[in-house]
Amino acid sequence: MTKYKNYIHIFITGIALILFYKSFDYNVFGTIFDVLTPLIVGAVMAYFLQPLVSFIDNFLMRRIHPKNRRLNYLLAVFAVFILIIVLISLTMSYILPAVVNSIINFTSNINTYVAGLEKIILDLTNDPGMVSLALYYLDEMVNTMAGFASSNIAGVASIAFATSSTIFTALLGIILIPYFLVEKDKLRSIGMRLLGLFFKPEQVDVITGYLHKSHIIFGRFIYGKFIDSLIIGIITMVIFMILDIPFASLMALIVGVTNMIPYFGPFIGGIPVVIVTLMVQGAVPGVIAALAVLAIQQFDGLILGPKILGDTVGVSPFWVIASITFFGGLWGFVGMFLAVPLISIMQMLFRDLIIYRRERQK
Repeated sequence: MTKYKNYIHIFITGIALILFYKSFDYNVFGTIFDVLTPLIVGAVMAYFLQPLVSFIDNFLMRRIHPKNRRLNYLLAVFAVFILIIVLISLTMSYILPAVVNSIINFTSNINTYVAGLEKIILDLTNDPGMVSLALYYLDEMVNTMAGFASSNIAGVASIAFATSSTIFTALLGIILIPYFLVEKDKLRSIGMRLLGLFFKPEQVDVITGYLHKSHIIFGRFIYGKFIDSLIIGIITMVIFMILDIPFASLMALIVGVTNMIPYFGPFIGGIPVVIVTLMVQGAVPGVIAALAVLAIQQFDGLILGPKILGDTVGVSPFWVIASITFFGGLWGFVGMFLAVPLISIMQMLFRDLIIYRRERQK
């Protein structure tokens, strides 16, 4: 542990700076971030696609060109890039239109659905206070939807411009993916040189060691959780279509995306499904939808999740819930998703700090 002497504070300071930045949003940082967003998008996507590139590269090494390492890697990058383009095309052609149509249909008939839900509430309870409270929130929802539908032209133009800007940023980031993948060794070398400008060699070793450990923690959790949520989303789509759940594609997407959040995800994704089913089809289908979501989440929690994820981070449920609450409050949905690997990394640093302090006292 003496290897880490006097260096762990660097990582604690880094975490403190990140939290400080997220808590105090200065314009200069926002401007720099906006300019660098395409590069950040491309780098992040390349990072997550690297394992797939390595898998294809190893396959080509064993089966096709065992002696031409460079050619194999370039072919692997090209194959992954084509795969991403195909997946985006399929999403834009089939999945996205279905989701958009579901949203349009729901918002167009919102008044009818709210009236149906009001009737269900009146049938289920005779408590005037409960009925008044439910009707108040339902009216608020209707007014919000009506206000959104009657947005002025300037507001619509602003939204369209923001959407176009986001799409352009995403497309530019996608175009940059193969460049990051091909140049990853050079970029790593540049990063090492930059670290060498500010830190001693032994400090660089400590920093890169912790970066590698953090990479393993993030990789195991994020890759595993993505695969798990993708499978759950597909299973949910099939079950919802069989049960004739309204807006099955949109509801399955909500369940699959929110499933990325540990513990809270099933509740966040399940509640809208039940409410929408109650509004559109009535009480009995709503109960069936609730039972279906519960069964899917039990399957995920007891069978699928442990098979794919196992104990990838080794964090107790208390710290998982605490981290989701804290980071979710800071960064919203992204913070809730990243909370588990972040708290795992913080625990790793804290354990090493305790070990260092104990060794220092001997």
